[in-house]
Amino acid sequence: MSVIKFHQLSDFHSNDVYTKNHRSSKKITLKSRTTGNVFNPYDGVVVSLTSNDCQNGFLRISHEIGGKTYYSEFCNIPMIKVGRGDVVKKGKVIGSYLNDTDEVEYKLKLKSNLGTEKVSPFEFFTGVNIESKDNDKTSDKKSTSLSNKKDNKKDDKDDDDDKITHNSNSSKGGSLLLGLSLAPIDLFGKAVSKTASHVNKTTKKAFKDITKFKDKNLEKKKEEEKKKEEEEKQKNDNQNVNERRLHEEINRIKKLL
Repeated sequence: MSVIKFHQLSDFHSNDVYTKNHRSSKKITLKSRTTGNVFNPYDGVVVSLTSNDCQNGFLRISHEIGGKTYYSEFCNIPMIKVGRGDVVKKGKVIGSYLNDTDEVEYKLKLKSNLGTEKVSPFEFFTGVNIESKDNDKTSDKKSTSLSNKKDNKKDDKDDDDDKITHNSNSSKGGSLLLGLSLAPIDLFGKAVSKTASHVNKTTKKAFKDITKFKDKNLEKKKEEEKKKEEEEKQKNDNQNVNERRLHEEINRIKKLL
């Protein structure tokens, strides 16, 4: 079980999403300031830039959530900043507004055997519990692995008990001379067993060290990706500021003319 929550869709999110009267609404109208951004609500892939229902600025993004496929559909985005096939992260800038009068429509659809059906996106913006099949599979694998380890330990213990019993019976049934002749072999067996135990412990420690190293590398990679996203966001913000200044300068020049 995991909680899914969508990222806001624009710089100035439509208040309609958060009102009780619009919980069942299956279309959201978004407004923002001039050169404001349109954001991707959840991790996904851009699957289409055209639609018969939307003539301008259409964008469809596919999301895999809890074993189901959802589609975010945007219409009337003035400036689209992604292309078909792009893998887009949650919160990534996918478009921008040009004027404060621009209105972008947003719909959320669920893929089914009959095609697609519109669903209310409200719960995804406030947080919804999703059953994750991957989590269930992981739990089953862990449970099976633990069970196998316990069975293996039990089998090893039974084998050791059988060896001890066998050696004990042999000592009682054999002569003193036979016992003395087998003593070097017993000592050799114990030495081999001790060496095997040491090798086993060393191997386990090596695996733990490798796992820690992989975890550190993964954490470092995530930090680098996060830094890269922040730099990209800063770059987009700077670009938006420059575009806004350019528009202001154009308007100023028009007034002077």
